[in-house]
Amino acid sequence: MFDQLRNIRERNKRLIEDGAIKVKAYFLPPTLHLDFDELKGNLEKQLEECSKNCHNGIVVVYGDSCHAEIKDIVRNYGAVKVQGCLNCIEMLLGKETREKIDPEKAFWYLSPGWCENWEKFLKDSLGLDEKEAKEQLKNIKKVIFVDTLGNYEEYKKDIEKFREYSGIQQVEKVEVGLEKLKNTLLNAINQALETKKER
Repeated sequence: MFDQLRNIRERNKRLIEDGAIKVKAYFLPPTLHLDFDELKGNLEKQLEECSKNCHNGIVVVYGDSCHAEIKDIVRNYGAVKVQGCLNCIEMLLGKETREKIDPEKAFWYLSPGWCENWEKFLKDSLGLDEKEAKEQLKNIKKVIFVDTLGNYEEYKKDIEKFREYSGIQQVEKVEVGLEKLKNTLLNAINQALETKKER
């Protein structure tokens, strides 16, 4: 199993350390999200390597929207991608929960990983200065901090910095734990094992 989402990486490590999932994990740099060509090249390189060494199947922990060709890339290497997740936030919250709390898709989600990387995304990738960010995000109603490990307090300064830069005034914490992520990963691991048996 491997991923490159800093957001999901720490949660995966926690699940592995706690014995909730038993896998060998490979991680790619989270900044690959900012360059689709680089993401594809690195993912294919890692999948090539893993396809030679991972005899019980490969699970790729990416959302459907992480790359336009993600499903094809994964399929080309006989791997399995986690299902039912548009992005890392849906891996943590679950699609149903995200749709329930945000049916209009009017919220901006921050997780610990996003708290650490929002500047790279807004400034470096999108090239938005503070004024431009406020203009682009003016219709966002609130920031939702997705708290999986009960460590919201550690990120309050990062959240405040993002709030000031983006102009989004409201902030809400949603505590979710790791159960949804664990179940998503276990389903993908079981699918990978079944796929491997069929070959």
